[in-house]
Amino acid sequence: TPLFSLLLPSSFSLLSPVSSILIFHSKRMEDTMSAMADIASGFILDKMRSTLAEPVEYDLVLDTGKISVNSLIGKKITLEYQGEMRCLHCADPKVFNQGYCFRCTQKLPQCDFCILSPEKCHFHLGTCRDEDFAQSHCFIPHVIYLSFSSHVKVGLTRKGNEMTRWIDQGALAAVPIMELKNRRAAGKAESTMKKWFSDRTSWQKMLKEREPDLDALIQARSRALEEIEKMGTHFLENEREREFKILDQETPTLIRYPVERHPEKVKSMDLKKLGSIEGRLMGIKGQYFVFQESVVNLRKYQGFRVKIGSEPKIS
Repeated sequence: TPLFSLLLPSSFSLLSPVSSILIFHSKRMEDTMSAMADIASGFILDKMRSTLAEPVEYDLVLDTGKISVNSLIGKKITLEYQGEMRCLHCADPKVFNQGYCFRCTQKLPQCDFCILSPEKCHFHLGTCRDEDFAQSHCFIPHVIYLSFSSHVKVGLTRKGNEMTRWIDQGALAAVPIMELKNRRAAGKAESTMKKWFSDRTSWQKMLKEREPDLDALIQARSRALEEIEKMGTHFLENEREREFKILDQETPTLIRYPVERHPEKVKSMDLKKLGSIEGRLMGIKGQYFVFQESVVNLRKYQGFRVKIGSEPKIS
């Protein structure tokens, strides 16, 4: 043992400059983590709830309560998957899709294939999964609309649900076209209009910064009305479903989202695979958390138990 080491206090250690830097960096990381405060934890029960405002206001719905997430924008946050899943219907510990286990996706009416393809409604065949569900969700007025998210697209939704539907899709502007008496009729109408307009959204383009092309949306509305008028009563094949009403709103509804900065490159992160995601939350659009370099689709994790932490907002 060198003589000079014997003369040093027992608590003193000789470190290289590199070791000193590593310890200092580690200390800063510990300080950062300790600065994170737990905001909430629980199972995600639904997609984020939204309210049309300037900008849109979002709430995350957990089994432990509802939290406003707009207040997290601009802060560094942690989103942690806590290793548990629970089917929203039967509490099975394995979630297969949209918060439901595989067994429930095969029997629940809200998971039937006709939800995504309303024109394929099979109620009239006597094979509906739940007639009460059909009466309350399908045999009610529906609206066909045109929206602009990544481009002009056609879609449908229940009457009165337009704003929620447009926000969920990240639309920057939208205008209703027509009202039909039930979901199947609306599905048939939408299928016809797919000849003229896309029914898909490019989520990557939607999440990038862009302005709505209002001229394109207004022109699309004019074209839709012209085509519908040309087809007349042949617009819908089923005579009992030919009752529809053209809606007179001409000016698109504009929607502004709480986004401080859009990502230049859109990269989606898998919370289940990563376990935990940490970064500065730059905004929320559609059902996505937008970070500086990546995005997370919160709707994908319905039925997952998560914990959210946050640091104080930087002024």
